[in-house]
Amino acid sequence: MGGELSVSEIERIVLSDPHIKRIVPAEEWDIPKIDLALWSESCRRRMNKSLRYLIDFLGRPYIIDDFETDDGARRQWRMGLTSKQQGAYEYLKNSALSATKIQGVNHIRQLKSDYTGTNISMLQDELSQIPIPGPEYVTWSTEKKKEVVCELKVKIYGFLKFLSQQSPAS
Repeated sequence: MGGELSVSEIERIVLSDPHIKRIVPAEEWDIPKIDLALWSESCRRRMNKSLRYLIDFLGRPYIIDDFETDDGARRQWRMGLTSKQQGAYEYLKNSALSATKIQGVNHIRQLKSDYTGTNISMLQDELSQIPIPGPEYVTWSTEKKKEVVCELKVKIYGFLKFLSQQSPAS
């Protein structure tokens, strides 16, 4: 037969693993349009990439496993899947709970660079209210991670809505 597996087929494979408790689908978001003219022309491509990362992050599912705080065991287990189960490794890396994905949210800090829109102080206030977990994140229980990431997603969405309401400076 050949070809790549569909997302639902990969989810079925992932869910059949005894370490996976459940997969919680990503929330539904009405992503607002953001004018890239809010940033200087020289950095719009970089800002677009940062915005794209944040929007993609909002769409990531929560993959709940039984490793809790043992990130090393989780990583070793995930690496073992690459040869056995096509697509499962990449799917698991896509979890909103992935520490790597959480650290990637730091892209949001770049959005104040070369910002030329109005309300720079409001932009800084909005950014300061987005709680990005630090290195301690990997020591938290899976449920605490999910709770924190849900809150983080809400804050990111609020920030994107804020940006969508801003105007480029004249």
